[in-house]
Amino acid sequence: MDLTSTIFLVMFFIYIVTDRIAMHKAAVPRRKMKREWTALLLTTPFFLVVVASLVEYFQLKSPPNLLELGIGSLLFAAAAIVRARGYLDLGEEASIYSAAGSKKMIRNGLYRHIRHPLYLGSLLFLIACPTFLGVRFAWTIAVIGLAGILIRIQEEEKYLRRHVKDYREYMQETWTLIPGVF
Repeated sequence: MDLTSTIFLVMFFIYIVTDRIAMHKAAVPRRKMKREWTALLLTTPFFLVVVASLVEYFQLKSPPNLLELGIGSLLFAAAAIVRARGYLDLGEEASIYSAAGSKKMIRNGLYRHIRHPLYLGSLLFLIACPTFLGVRFAWTIAVIGLAGILIRIQEEEKYLRRHVKDYREYMQETWTLIPGVF
């Protein structure tokens, strides 16, 4: 292990710990895990992008440049902050497994602008991993992860349109994932 890979793992650890602390502070209820195929579309690329980035980094034996390190670091920080803020905004309405939580509409904080800040944080993380280490192949996994996020959003929004009052109106007032873009 060298300094770059150690810093990468420390940032990964900070991201995970920040996520768990935010979930705890927001009092995210522990619900029984619902077996749902879209959950695998999120969790599998999440861990694979970390592993693939590290494996590729050690195989390449070429250090990332300062720009890659800087942008990757900022993306890690942004991912942790967005996810933590998203959990804190949702509070007890958050469900880590599905949209099957309460039917209460949350429109404060980040949810005033975008409907899926937790997925935005996940997307930033998927981009941070290969960027920080300056690797190329791991981007394939990041793209697969993005596809998984988009599929999960579609499935979740179908559910929310059917079960949450005023969700269609909320959709008209907010962006899906990235303010001003999508």
